[in-house]
Amino acid sequence: MAGALSKRQQARNEKTLQDLVQNVPGNNQCADCQARNPGWASWSLGIFLCMRCASIHRKLGTHISKVKSLSMDGWSNEQVEVGNVSSNKLYNPDNKRPPIPVDADEADSAIERPESAHRPKVSKVFGASLGYDSDDDTHKKLAKLRELGFTDERKNEVVLKGVNGNLEKTIESLVRLEGRSPLASPVDEFPSVVRPPASAGRITGLTVSRAETARPIRTMP
Repeated sequence: MAGALSKRQQARNEKTLQDLVQNVPGNNQCADCQARNPGWASWSLGIFLCMRCASIHRKLGTHISKVKSLSMDGWSNEQVEVGNVSSNKLYNPDNKRPPIPVDADEADSAIERPESAHRPKVSKVFGASLGYDSDDDTHKKLAKLRELGFTDERKNEVVLKGVNGNLEKTIESLVRLEGRSPLASPVDEFPSVVRPPASAGRITGLTVSRAETARPIRTMP
């Protein structure tokens, strides 16, 4: 138990953790999102995590991941033995990253779904398809994004899947990521409204005859 360790041993373990983060390849980044200088770890999985990914692991439950702070919590000797590289070989062998974050809630949700797969079964760990559109619908939406001036096919596809195929949210996310406005679409989304021509403002089809000049009455001689 961590509580039974002496303060000296606790200090040794904390130093060991910091050495693991700084000196072991792969440990100086969050195992899930690759953020630099992680300050947390899942000791049950043996991986180092950033604060945001650590909070996601907490929500998964201790039956899946047990999270501790590197500096604020006590660590036993057994809890400091495994690193990111060896754990990812088991849980994420293809080294797939989660989708590009759109906003905090959507990004967390995108990471939580594959993370919550039953351990240690390796399936749907990061990069799993999150959209529900048919291939035809996806191709149409990607074509639309190209028309709007977003030419990075890979980024377009990742963001589109990250928001479950929502084209409007995809455009908003790409605009935020690239810091610009989309081009005007060459194709109108809706047909123009046909309006009747304005009235000429005059009455047509009517004639007004001038009054004839009165003729003098002729009398009989």
